[in-house]
Amino acid sequence: MTATQIAARKSLYKRLRNLSDYDARQVLDFIDTLEEHEPNEETIKAIEDSYKPENLIECDDIDDMFEKCGVKTCA
Repeated sequence: MTATQIAARKSLYKRLRNLSDYDARQVLDFIDTLEEHEPNEETIKAIEDSYKPENLIECDDIDDMFEKCGVKTCA
């Protein structure tokens, strides 16, 4: 670890120590969310389905894509 990295880490520790208990909990909850995220079955299936050529929708432009996907636009 370089001197710059050590200094940055010490600065981060100091900032965390100075947070209120509530704010520290918010930061830790956010970190937990980043580390523990796993997609649910529906998301996994949607991702897998998106790789299948038969599920591709060809569109002429963005308006055509919105229409084919059922998205209403403000015109």
